[in-house]
Amino acid sequence: MTEKTKKSKLSFEDACFQWASGFYLTDHLPDEWFIEHDPEDYDSFEEYQDDILESTLWEPFQFYDANQIAKEIDSLAYWIRNGQYPKKEDYG
Repeated sequence: MTEKTKKSKLSFEDACFQWASGFYLTDHLPDEWFIEHDPEDYDSFEEYQDDILESTLWEPFQFYDANQIAKEIDSLAYWIRNGQYPKKEDYG
């Protein structure tokens, strides 16, 4: 299998959220962000997730907190999860 066809550890919903995160953050969220673990240097998994969100904000969103940016990302991911985006075949 190639890298693009490799089966992901993420659910479809998480993969959509990960994809959408690239529109609001300086990079897409890593797989580890979705897979609960005991991160070093953090008191909780949620603290780790919040820190990743807040430390990678794209400049136009630099004053958002983790909850606000997660809502923005989830809003875009919602449209992707539900297939509500322009499709090439619709404009052919």
